[in-house]
Amino acid sequence: TRLPAGWGGLCGLRPTHGLIDLTGVYPRAASLDTVGVLARSVRDIALLLHVIVDPPLLYALEQPSPAGKRRIGVFPDLVEAKAGRKTALRYEAAMRRWESLGAACVPVDFPLLDAPAVGEAVNTVRSFEFARDVARDVEKHPRLGRMHPVPLTDYRNGQSIAPETYEAARRYGAGLTQEVEALFTRHALDWLCLPVAFHTAPPVDSPPETFAAGRALVNLFSITGMPTLVVPGWTEGDGLPLGVQLVGPRLSERLLLDAGIAYEDRYGPFPLPRLDG
Repeated sequence: TRLPAGWGGLCGLRPTHGLIDLTGVYPRAASLDTVGVLARSVRDIALLLHVIVDPPLLYALEQPSPAGKRRIGVFPDLVEAKAGRKTALRYEAAMRRWESLGAACVPVDFPLLDAPAVGEAVNTVRSFEFARDVARDVEKHPRLGRMHPVPLTDYRNGQSIAPETYEAARRYGAGLTQEVEALFTRHALDWLCLPVAFHTAPPVDSPPETFAAGRALVNLFSITGMPTLVVPGWTEGDGLPLGVQLVGPRLSERLLLDAGIAYEDRYGPFPLPRLDG
C-alpha cells in the first residue's frame, strides 16, 4: 500500500495490524499482512475504512484531542544523508506545510528507522511465512518460473530459513514495537513524518535488491504493525512522484485521517499526469 501510493501520487492507508479481518485474503506474510486502502483522496480512504472495518472496532479507535499543538517527529539529517540534498530540501518544504497547519516538527534521531537488521528481520519473517503458506499452490503451478522476481526471491529464500531463525526474528520484531512506542512517548509525538522511500519508483524489471532498498523506510512499521497514511509529497528530478508517510501509534487511524484531510483541504491531491504526450 505505502510504496504504490508514494510512488504513484496516490493516498494510501496501511492500517494497524489486526484492525481488518483477513478472511479470504491470500497470504503474503501472515503476521505482517494487512488490508490496505488506495485512493485519490484521504476522504475516500476514510469512507472505505468505514466499510471494511467492523463498526465496534472502528469506534474504539483513538479519538483525536482538540487541545494542544500536534507534534511530528521528522528526520531531515537522515533524508539528506541517504537521499541527497535535493530530496532533503523537498522534504523540508513538506515539513513547512505541516507547520502551516499548526503542527510542530520535532527533529528526531532514531537509528532503527532504516537499520539493516530491521530489514533482515522483515525479510526473514516475510520469506519464511510466504514459503510456508503458499508452497502447495506454487509448486504445482505450471508458470512458477514467471513469478515476479521479488516474491520469487522471497519464496526461494523462505525455503532455506530454519524455524528457529524465524522465531528469533519474530522476537526481535516484538522488541522493535516497544522501541517505537517508547519513541512516541519520549518525545511526546503524535506521529512521524518521512518520505516513503529514499528514491522514486524503479523500473518493474529491476533486480530484487533495488526493491529491497526501496523498502528501507517502511520495514520498521511493517514488523511493528503501526498504521501509516501516505499523502502526495513532491515530484523528483526524474518526473516521478515521491509521497510522504505519516506513522502513528497503534489504532491511531482517526488521528492520521484527520491530519490527512486537513492537509489535502489546504494543498489538494497530487495533480493528475498529462496524458497528451
